[in-house]
Amino acid sequence: MRAWVASEKVRGRSAVALQLYVGLNDGKRRTYQEVAELLHTTRQNIYQLVRPAKNILQSKLAGRVPWASPATFKPLLGVGGLSRDAAMWS
Repeated sequence: MRAWVASEKVRGRSAVALQLYVGLNDGKRRTYQEVAELLHTTRQNIYQLVRPAKNILQSKLAGRVPWASPATFKPLLGVGGLSRDAAMWS
């Protein structure tokens, strides 16, 4: 993954956001919110910057990536009976 990012296939703010998200430089993985705070932007903007690179890496590395694939997420119930995603937006 480090070589792929270093090869400049991901550039600019997308590269910086991806490096922070997966912890390439310091080994500390961060959430979209943590990356957003470091780059003085919104969580949604970080999602838009990182998501295309995550999709490419997911396919190139055959799923061996340091984040859970969307298929492994399970809804979290208990917040008013809402799924994790619905609770996040309420």
